Amino acid sequence: MAARRTLWHDPTRMLSGDEAQGVDEEPVPATVVCARCGAGACGCAEETDAAAPATVGRVPWEGGGPWHARLFDTAEATTRGSEAFFGALTEGPVARALAFALACEAVAVGSTALALAPIAAFVAAFVPAGLVAAVAPTATKQLALAAAAALAVVAFAAILIIAHVLHGLGLALGVARSRRGATLGLRFGLYACGWDVFSSPAGVALALARRGAGATARLMGAAVSAPRRSTEAFLGGPLQVAPERARFVRARAIVVAMAFSVVAVFIVLVALIATPLLA
Repeated sequence: MAARRTLWHDPTRMLSGDEAQGVDEEPVPATVVCARCGAGACGCAEETDAAAPATVGRVPWEGGGPWHARLFDTAEATTRGSEAFFGALTEGPVARALAFALACEAVAVGSTALALAPIAAFVAAFVPAGLVAAVAPTATKQLALAAAAALAVVAFAAILIIAHVLHGLGLALGVARSRRGATLGLRFGLYACGWDVFSSPAGVALALARRGAGATARLMGAAVSAPRRSTEAFLGGPLQVAPERARFVRARAIVVAMAFSVVAVFIVLVALIATPLLA
């Protein structure tokens, strides 16, 4: 069964003897959250995997243990337990958050590229030789195109990280233009890269191995709504933004991040197409 943690205890436990007798004996309801994803009623208790290090106010990635386990647990917390994770996000080491973002996008973008490679090879087998000769007529141009495709994978990973960071900074600096706001925005954006893990082949395969088919399906579904839930929790929690103000801040941050993403992806695609012509 998934481990659970009690946040509040019966106050009579702090007393003893005659002092406790004067206290109302009606038990105080305990607030219990999942130690795996940080949610209050997540369904993790129905699963059999007991490895669940994530707790409210704690980032598994910044703790100890194997890096792949910390990566999975943190990505799961940012995706399935996004309200608890981002609602309790605090200032902390930006460098470690950056390392998490790099690892997430390497897994997400890298595994997607590897999964698409056989499909691309299959399609290329049916491309007329004349068209191949027209696009990349020499071995040098073909090698340049292959190198450009590999660099494009790295570029797409960088674009995703920067877009997440711009989104986080847009949220935090739109409310508090200070060092604290910048740090919170950076950490939000970098840990938001965890959303991308369970939308990738490697993330799905890892979830199947560690959690099973049912939990994997829930994680993939949670990845779709994680951006909205995370943003609302972040604005309402660490930033303490009123709902009417939060809508404007959220919309502006999304526009900035999307505008950058569209322009950056367009530039990468143009560079990829132009490579064999310029080589």
